[in-house]
Amino acid sequence: MSEGNGDSAPKKRGSNEAKAWAHERAEQFGLAVQFWRKKIELTAVELSNRTREIGYPITRATIAKIESNQRNSKMDFLEICVLAAALEVTPADLVFFGHPAREIKITPRSTVTSADATEWFYGGLLYNQFADIHNPRLTQSHNHRQTLANFNQAVDSFVERFKPGRFGNEWIVNADHEGAKDGIASPAIQALLSTYYDEIKRLRDEHIREGGYVELPGWVGAMRVAPF
Repeated sequence: MSEGNGDSAPKKRGSNEAKAWAHERAEQFGLAVQFWRKKIELTAVELSNRTREIGYPITRATIAKIESNQRNSKMDFLEICVLAAALEVTPADLVFFGHPAREIKITPRSTVTSADATEWFYGGLLYNQFADIHNPRLTQSHNHRQTLANFNQAVDSFVERFKPGRFGNEWIVNADHEGAKDGIASPAIQALLSTYYDEIKRLRDEHIREGGYVELPGWVGAMRVAPF
């Protein structure tokens, strides 16, 4: 963000309920930024300098406006990420300030604890505010949570065993180097790796069929090996 940017104020939603909620969320965000800034004994100028070092400068004046909620209840996602990094906290520590017991309005009409809000935000908890009404809507992430867990487990298992990494422009895996030719795994190791890759691809496809999305790691298909 350029030095003069970030202070344009978008129009808030029309209802008083929406305006009140937007004001409350932005106010809590500002209080969180100020709290964590003071906790690590940074001035607004020093915090601004940190954001510049991160690569997305936020001016001292903008930080002051965030902390005092003087931007028409604006909350910018990119600023949240950069300020969290600069303050050495998680984005949820800024968005849902008051972990774990503070009550947070995650929508204008839904109040949960900040602990539940944080878990919902990162995907550890399903939250469906329509669950109690007639013909409730389905929570979209319900069906593919387990398929994502299966995919991640397979990826973690491969990483733990083969420790893939980049060598120049190529991916290599740590496997038995015996029988390798020109750095390419032996037929036996290739067959073993292919078994892992096929299973990871299968689990990824299963997750997509359930309505989720995940990209394959770049090392899937790598056959170049390095010795242990």
